[in-house]
Amino acid sequence: MHRLRKNVWLLFIATVFVSILLTFVMSVYTWDKHFSSIKSDLNHAHALTKSYLLEKIVKMSEIFQLLDKSYNNRNQDQINLIFSTFIDTIDFDRNAGTNFFQGHLTFDREFLDKQKPEQVFLKNSFYYTTQKQWVTPICYRFSEGDVGCFAIDLEDLTTLLTRGARTTGINHVISTSDYWLIHNSFFDKDQFASLYSANMMKGPIAKTLASHSKSLKEEIGLSLDEFLAGENSHSYQQRVLNGEHTLIMLSSVPTYNLFIASGYTYSEIWRQFLSYIYGIVLLTIGFNTVLFFLFKRYDKLNEKHRLDLEYKNKHDSLTGLLTRRASEQVFMEEHPISGTYVLAEISINKFHLINERFGHHTGDLLLQYISNYLKNYCTNPCYLIRDIGPDFFIISPDSESDKIEPAIEQLLEEVKKPIAIGDVKLRLNIKAGIFKGNLSSISYREALKCVDLALWKAKKEQINLYTYTEETHEQVIQRSRIRELLDDGIAKHEFHLVYQPQIEPNTGVLTGIEALARWNSTELGFIPPLQFIDIAEESGLILDLGRELTTIAINDFKDILAKTNKEFTLSINFSIYQFLSDTFLNDIDEIIGNSGIPPKLLTLEITESIFVEELAYIKNILLQLHERGFHISLDDFGTGYSSLSMLSKLPIDEIKIDKSFIDNIQHSRPDYLLVRNILAIGKTLDLKVVAEGIEHTDQADILQRHHCHSIQGYLYSKPLPKEEIIAFINKNKIQEYKKYKIKYK
Repeated sequence: MHRLRKNVWLLFIATVFVSILLTFVMSVYTWDKHFSSIKSDLNHAHALTKSYLLEKIVKMSEIFQLLDKSYNNRNQDQINLIFSTFIDTIDFDRNAGTNFFQGHLTFDREFLDKQKPEQVFLKNSFYYTTQKQWVTPICYRFSEGDVGCFAIDLEDLTTLLTRGARTTGINHVISTSDYWLIHNSFFDKDQFASLYSANMMKGPIAKTLASHSKSLKEEIGLSLDEFLAGENSHSYQQRVLNGEHTLIMLSSVPTYNLFIASGYTYSEIWRQFLSYIYGIVLLTIGFNTVLFFLFKRYDKLNEKHRLDLEYKNKHDSLTGLLTRRASEQVFMEEHPISGTYVLAEISINKFHLINERFGHHTGDLLLQYISNYLKNYCTNPCYLIRDIGPDFFIISPDSESDKIEPAIEQLLEEVKKPIAIGDVKLRLNIKAGIFKGNLSSISYREALKCVDLALWKAKKEQINLYTYTEETHEQVIQRSRIRELLDDGIAKHEFHLVYQPQIEPNTGVLTGIEALARWNSTELGFIPPLQFIDIAEESGLILDLGRELTTIAINDFKDILAKTNKEFTLSINFSIYQFLSDTFLNDIDEIIGNSGIPPKLLTLEITESIFVEELAYIKNILLQLHERGFHISLDDFGTGYSSLSMLSKLPIDEIKIDKSFIDNIQHSRPDYLLVRNILAIGKTLDLKVVAEGIEHTDQADILQRHHCHSIQGYLYSKPLPKEEIIAFINKNKIQEYKKYKIKYK
C-alpha cells in the first residue's frame, strides 16, 4: 500500500511534468506563430509608411513640376491655383540662396550641388514658429537651379504612425540620407525638439547609428552609409537609443534622400506574447492545482482505505482480535517485544462438532463469548490474539502471569457447566497450553511454536492444562525426526507386519490373526506404532503407508494360508484418512484382486472415532465393502463416540473390546459388568465379539463363560513374524492356562 501511495504521487508529478511540458511546447509554438505575426505586422506597417511617404513625395513632385512650368511661363494665376489645391501645404519658399523659412532650414551648398535638377528630396522636420507647428520640408531643384521647398503638415502620417505604435507597438524613424530627422516615434515632441536642429551623426544617437552600421556590416556586408546609398531593405535585431532590443525593418530610398526604419521592441513583443499565453499558463496552473487537490483527496482516501485494510488484515473480523500471523509482524517487526513473557494457548476441543450440530452462527457466538471472557482478564500490557479456528493466545509479561493463569483455570472450570450460547446450552471441553520464556533469547515465532507444543501435549495426554517443558521439546524434535524419515522408510520398505492369533476360548481353535505394523528404522531403530501412525496421519503419508502395509499383509496372508492349509480370517486396521481417500476402494480392489484371496476371509478394522467425521460418506464406503464380501470390525469399542443406534444402522459384523476394559475385569466389578453388557449387546445384535489384551487365565475364563467369540493377547501369543505365526498355527498348540474360581457370578 505504501508503494501504491508512492506511485500515486509519482503519477501526479508525472502528470504535472507532462502538463508543464505541453505548456512549454504550446508556448514555443505560440511564440513562433506570434513572432511570425509580429514580423508580418512590422513589414506591413513599414510598407504602409513607406507607401504613404512615397505617395506624398510623388504627389509633391507633380506639384513642383507644374510650378516649374508655371514659373518659366510667369503664370502667377496658375501658381496661385496650384497652391490652393493642396490643403496640407503650410508654406512655400523659393530662394536662390540657402536660407529658407526665416533661417529654420539651411542648405549646405555642396549638398545642393549634388541634387539633380527636377529632383524632389526631403530635409529635416522643424518647428515652424510662425505657424506654431511641426512641419516637414519637401524640396525641389528647379530647372533653373533654384531650390523651392514646401513646408508640409504630415499630420495624417503622424496620426497613422502614432495609432500604429499605440495598437501594435511599432515605432518608426524617418530620416534623410544625411541623417537629418524627419520623424521619430521613439520620442515625444519635446525630446524631438532638442534633436531636430542637429543631424543624427552629431546628436546623442550617434552611437546607436554606429552600432546599426556595425550590425549591418556583419549581417549583409554593407555599412549603414553603403546601405543607404542604394535601394535596399533589410530586417535585423539591434539595441536602439533607449537601450531596448528592437526588431528593425530598414529601407532606403536614395532617390528622395530618404530612409525609413520601423521597429518593434522585444519588451512589447514579449508583453503581447505573455498576454497570449496568459490563459494557457493560468489553465495549466489551475489544472495542476485542481489535480493536486484531487490527488491529495485520493491519497487521503487511499491512506484511509489502506489503514482500514491493514486493520482488517491484522484483526479477526468476528472478534476484533489481532490474528496470529499479524501478531508475528507486529511483535517481531513493528513493535518488537523482549523480556520474560507467559504465552498461553486456549483451544475449544471438538469445536467442529458444535458447528455441525448447531450451525456456524452458534459457533461464532461461542467464539465471541470466549473472546469477551478473556478480554476481562487480558488488559494492557497483555495481548489477546485469535488463531485460525477455535484457538486463542494470551501474551502476557511475567509480572502479570498471576492474573492470567488463574483466569485460564477458572475458564476451564466454568465451561464444564452448561453455558448459554444464544438459544443453546453447551458443555465445553477446553484445553490449554502454557509456555514461559525470555523473548530476548528466542524469537516470538519460536515462542508460539513452544506454546503450540504445550497445547498439543494437553490434547495428546487428554489433560486440561499443560505447561511446556524441555521434555516436550525433545518429544517434538523426535516427532519431527520421525516425520523426516517416514517417507524414506516407506520407499525403502522398512515396514513389516507381525501377527497375533485370535482364539476361540471354548475350543482353543484359531479363528483368525490380526496384522500389526512394525517399523525398524535404519537410523532411529524400533519406533512404536502409536508414534508413527499418528505422525503418518498428520503428515498425509498414511495413504502411502496404508497401501504399503495392506499389500504386505495380503501377500503374507496368502503365503500363510498356503503353508498352514487352514482357513481363518485376517484382520487389518485402517485409518479414517484412508477411508476418506477417493482411491480407497480402487486400491482395495486392486490389492485383493491380484491376490486371489476371498474377501470373506478379510476383516477390515476401523475405530469408533471414524464415525465422528463424514458419517454419511463413511457409511456409503462400508456398505460397498460389505457388498464385496468383506467383514467390518469396530475396534476399541466403548472408548469412542459410537452409539447403539449406529451399531444397528451400520454394516458392522464384529466389535472388539478394548484392552482398557479387560485389564481389571477380574478385580473391578464395574469393568466386569461393562464387559458382560458389551457381550450381551453383541449377542442381541448378532455381532461377533473379540476381546483383546488377554494376559491372565482368569480373564480368559470370564470371557469364556460369557460366550466371547474370540480372544487375543499375550496369554496365548505375542504378535509374531510371518514365519513364526506359520509355525504357531501348524503346531496347533494353545498355551495351557489354569482355571480358578470366578469371583463374580
